[in-house]
Amino acid sequence: MIYTLDGKLKERTAYQYETGGTRKLTYDRSGQLLDEKFQTEKVEQSNGDVITQTFVNGKLKSRATSHTTADGSHTENIYYSSEGLVISRQVRETGSAGVSSAIAFSDGGSTVGSKDATGNVAQIREESNGKRMVTTSSANGRKIEYYNPDGTLRMTLTTNYSENDRDKHGNWTRATQYTTLPNSEPRINSVTTRKISYYE
Repeated sequence: MIYTLDGKLKERTAYQYETGGTRKLTYDRSGQLLDEKFQTEKVEQSNGDVITQTFVNGKLKSRATSHTTADGSHTENIYYSSEGLVISRQVRETGSAGVSSAIAFSDGGSTVGSKDATGNVAQIREESNGKRMVTTSSANGRKIEYYNPDGTLRMTLTTNYSENDRDKHGNWTRATQYTTLPNSEPRINSVTTRKISYYE
C-alpha cells in the first residue's frame, strides 16, 4: 500500500498466487481496479542451458537463458526482449565470501555489484550518458546515490525499514522513503506498508 504524505491511501497492490502464475491487481484509494496483470513463466532446458520465458496476459514479455557450471561457482545469463534482441549479459561468481556480478547492457551501460555473506549489497550502475547510480542495501534499508556525468551528486534516495515493524518471519511491514538533494534536509516521499500472508 502507498500513502500520501498526509497519511491517506493512494494506491494498493495485491498479488494472487494461482496455479501456473501470479496475478497482480492494482487499486486506487476507493477500491476501483486500475490495472490487472497475470504473469506466467515457462522454463525449459536445452544443451545444458535453462531457458525462461515470461508472459504477461498471455503475451511474451521477455526471455532469458542461463548456464551454470557443475560446481555452481560461475553463472552466465543473457536477457532478451520480446522481439529477441539482447538486453543484457550477466556474469555471476559465487564463493565463500559471497556473490559478485557484472552486467553489460546493450545500450553501453554496465552494472557491477556484490553481496556478502551477511546479505549486504553494493552496486554501481554506469549509464551510457555518463550518469552513475550507487546502491547500498542491508536488512534495515537501502540508499541510492545519483551522480551527474561530471561526478557531482545529484540526489540521494533512502528507504528505511523499521526494526519495530516486522512480521514474525522478520520481513519488513513498513518502509519510509526519503529524498535528499545536495545541501538540503531529507524530505519524505512516501510511507509504504505491506502484509504478507503465509500458508503454513
